[in-house]
Amino acid sequence: MKISKLSRFAFLSLAFTLLLPQRAFCFPEMIRHSYVNCTACHVSPSGGGLLTEYGRALSLEALSMNGTEKESKFAYGLLELPTWLNAGGDIRALQYDHNTPRVREGQFIRMQADLEAEVKVNKLSVVGTLGADQKYPDRIWASEFISRRHYLLYHLNEENYVRVGKFKRPYGINTDNHSLYVRKDLGWNAGSETYNAEYSFLGDPWNGQIAMIFGRPDDDSIHSESGFSGTVAYALSPKSKLGFSNFYGRQSTQPGQKNDKREVVGPYLLLGITDKFYVLSELDYQRRYTANTNGLLTYTQVGYEIIKGLHFYGIQELSRLDFAQSQSLKNAYTVGTRFFPRPHLDLNLAYQIQTRKALAPDGQDQLLYFIAHFYL
Repeated sequence: MKISKLSRFAFLSLAFTLLLPQRAFCFPEMIRHSYVNCTACHVSPSGGGLLTEYGRALSLEALSMNGTEKESKFAYGLLELPTWLNAGGDIRALQYDHNTPRVREGQFIRMQADLEAEVKVNKLSVVGTLGADQKYPDRIWASEFISRRHYLLYHLNEENYVRVGKFKRPYGINTDNHSLYVRKDLGWNAGSETYNAEYSFLGDPWNGQIAMIFGRPDDDSIHSESGFSGTVAYALSPKSKLGFSNFYGRQSTQPGQKNDKREVVGPYLLLGITDKFYVLSELDYQRRYTANTNGLLTYTQVGYEIIKGLHFYGIQELSRLDFAQSQSLKNAYTVGTRFFPRPHLDLNLAYQIQTRKALAPDGQDQLLYFIAHFYL
């Protein structure tokens, strides 16, 4: 049975109301509060995923409009975990309306429903997620169980980490916005985790990561890339960081065909101008050796916290994956607001206009979306 557009929106609104009563994904905008490394708040050296105890406290003190100390804890403090166990979970949902010269559509998508845990034994951590993935776009309850990431993390000391397992490769600004051109057009959107072996150095002012990428040997149906990826960054000040990323990958194609090889390189900048005003920017150059194409992608976000917990932002993006083809050029302009009313809840409303030469007749795409993220 199909669910109508109105019913989807009504269900989403009801779900948000029930959950109301911050998020466990990376929030690089915290550079404005002098957090240049991610391990202050996250278990993962590259950010995102499970929060540390300090990260939960910071979600209350720095991000949320209101809340209590107990409210910021795991499961609102209803469960007391032993010192060797850290746990969390995420529910993310999207309602969007898409308007082009040829198409008008709206859809509700259950983006994520995961549990995540860390078991700590001295300097070793075992981290993994288990969740349900929406199997069919038009059937929100049809799911299959997946583990988006699972890895072993060894703390050599406070600055050095070794990690082995399934997770996202280190590259550029680690953001939860997978629809950005610098993520989606480079093939690094949601579900692009691979098996890697990674070393991280998180010092001050220098930090960096390098990873050997082994692709997805667990699933022959996925023609994932293997190769290496790395970043190096320098903290220009307590509220700014300038970095450079490099990726080289080789992707298996059909039997008898050449492997697809590519390289992606480029700088990125995280800049906290004040405690409320920030800029994020990334530029990437891609060279595909097999296809003999060169392309460029850019992303710039400017944001301002009007009052604690309420942000307004604007994003400008450009993607041209093939300089020889003018039809590959596209731009996107987004304005939005992000609201953190209380710990465990993040609401994002945005409007985007895309201009693409390949889109007829007027070359314009409009997208209105609302994302809610709740975490345990």
